[in-house]
Amino acid sequence: QAEDGIRDVERSRGLGDVYKRQGIERRPHSVAWNRSSGASAINLAYHLGAKTVVLLGFDMKRKIVNGKPKNNWHEDHKTVTGNNPYPRFLSVFPMIKKDAEALGLEIINCTPNSELKIFPMMSLEEFVAVRGL
Repeated sequence: QAEDGIRDVERSRGLGDVYKRQGIERRPHSVAWNRSSGASAINLAYHLGAKTVVLLGFDMKRKIVNGKPKNNWHEDHKTVTGNNPYPRFLSVFPMIKKDAEALGLEIINCTPNSELKIFPMMSLEEFVAVRGL
């Protein structure tokens, strides 16, 4: 098993089907882990029949709070100094984009100041206005 939990084998030897290549898993009862829960949620949205996924909260960068780097908006996770997870999280999105395009799944990033620039970006207000919602 790789350190990030991704396996290249077809089945995951009894650990469930979360250990798959990166991207969007097409098998109905499987979700690709994609190194973060947010990226995995894109795969879940595909299985639930979404045609468009709007990303919110995908800033994908550390924040400095009181001179210390923070990886999360809440205090439940401890930040290990020097451990920036975002380059690893960002590395899977090219495969997600490729799979989404092949499946006809539209992904729009509506997160202000996001480092995830591989998908079209707009404000949530703009998305709502453009779609007439």
